[in-house]
Amino acid sequence: MVHRLLCLSLIAAFLSVPVFAKVKTMQLKELHEMSLAYVYETKIQKLQVEKSQEQLDQAYGSILPSVSLRAGHSRIDPISGIPGFDVKASQASINLSQPLLRGLREYSALSIAQERLDQEMITEEVLKRDILFQVAQVFYSLLIQDQELTNTKKQIELTRERVQDLKKRVEIGRSRKAELLLAESQLAIVESQIQGVERQRSRWFVELERLSGLKAENVKLSPIPSDELGLEKLSNYLSKIEELPEIQQAQKRIDLSQSEIELQRRYHLPDLTFDGNVYLARTGFREDSAWDVSVNLVFPIFEGGQVNSRVKQASIVKNQERLRLQNLKRNLGAEMKELYSFVELDIQRLKMTKKAVDLSRRNYQEQRKEYNLGLVTNLEVLQSLDAFIEGQKQLDRLALEAAYNLSVLKAKAGML
Repeated sequence: MVHRLLCLSLIAAFLSVPVFAKVKTMQLKELHEMSLAYVYETKIQKLQVEKSQEQLDQAYGSILPSVSLRAGHSRIDPISGIPGFDVKASQASINLSQPLLRGLREYSALSIAQERLDQEMITEEVLKRDILFQVAQVFYSLLIQDQELTNTKKQIELTRERVQDLKKRVEIGRSRKAELLLAESQLAIVESQIQGVERQRSRWFVELERLSGLKAENVKLSPIPSDELGLEKLSNYLSKIEELPEIQQAQKRIDLSQSEIELQRRYHLPDLTFDGNVYLARTGFREDSAWDVSVNLVFPIFEGGQVNSRVKQASIVKNQERLRLQNLKRNLGAEMKELYSFVELDIQRLKMTKKAVDLSRRNYQEQRKEYNLGLVTNLEVLQSLDAFIEGQKQLDRLALEAAYNLSVLKAKAGML
């Protein structure tokens, strides 16, 4: 009985142990690819592409002939003076209908359907880029918060060491109680900052899970080292504008509006249709007729100016799309120039800040030594510690912001 209880307790203990998922280290590109497979927007857009493909198939089908089986029964009012005229008739036939000419509108419709399919495929690429910008913001915001947390913990560790040193000095009468209280107060303030950092991290991890499905405990983010930031010439980024999906999308809208103009113009042209029947069964006075064919021509003469108005409307839309394209190019160029200047400034500030942090670290170490010799006060030591840690926080944040700005710049240019 005892052995059985022991086995049951061991099994229960084993089952109660949490199974930790494997932590995966990810860079921005991997996280972006995972997000593309996870978010619903990309799946919806893929279905939209499939829908446009079906509409293109329908446009092709409108050009091809249609074959149908027709059957009917009719009753006609007798015509006086014609003896033996059949008032009832039945027929069954195979009908073939082929549009020979619809003012060439069918080919305009085919072109429009193809351009809409191309546009949806380009929209899919634009959507991927939009998701990349969202992922990059979350990725680097989390890295900044993680580094902030690491530096804050380091500050707590150093401040605790300072508190312990002062406690020993107070016990032997080499430091005042007030100096210890000041250090303990500083420690409490720094410890309270942890909660704020954790709150920000939690908020960004919620956004990360929304975009990729990853949970905080299952992922570790890996940034680009600051010394590997490679900034090319500004002209290299600007030269990529014409190749961007946003530009291609805007150009496709211009092409689509031109096809719409052609479609509306062709409503002035005539329609010509071939229609033929092969009768399988027939009664009435046409019982001996086995087939018939017809060619129908409809030539539009006047439709109240509607066609001309639709042509003008389509032309206005085309002019609007041209202006939107020019505006888009101007905005993208301005955004790239701004981001480029940010990265240039970030790189310069990184060099200066690294030097400042190194000096503040050395200053803090010297202040500790001089305090033990009675040359400086405890307040000066704490101030040098704060200056060192704040400088380190600024350096780490600046390095990650530079990497973020460079990533956005590359993404804007389609180079990421």
